[in-house]
Amino acid sequence: MFQNRQNAHNRNEKLKQTSSLFRLDPFLDERELLRAGDHLQKAALAYEMKHTVVMPKKSHVTALLIRQYHSQEQGHQGCGITHNALRQAGYWIINGRSSVSHQLRKCNMVH
Repeated sequence: MFQNRQNAHNRNEKLKQTSSLFRLDPFLDERELLRAGDHLQKAALAYEMKHTVVMPKKSHVTALLIRQYHSQEQGHQGCGITHNALRQAGYWIINGRSSVSHQLRKCNMVH
């Protein structure tokens, strides 16, 4: 595991500093999911919470996740609650707030 993280860290140094992935220090886990790196390394949390799954801002799977967490959270809650529910579930969406907001504007339920 350490060797893979070191390789990922070396590779990430080549990312542009303006890249949305740069600050996340991403790596591929053993299931080849892109995860955020060391931002919560010293926290007393489970692996899935320390290293959240990084999701693209525009993808069908991301849209489905947003819709699912929006509708399951006490009857179609707003952007902030939906975004926090996704984070607590272990997902980090690139440009998350705007992605969630965009999907919620498509929702037919009254907020």
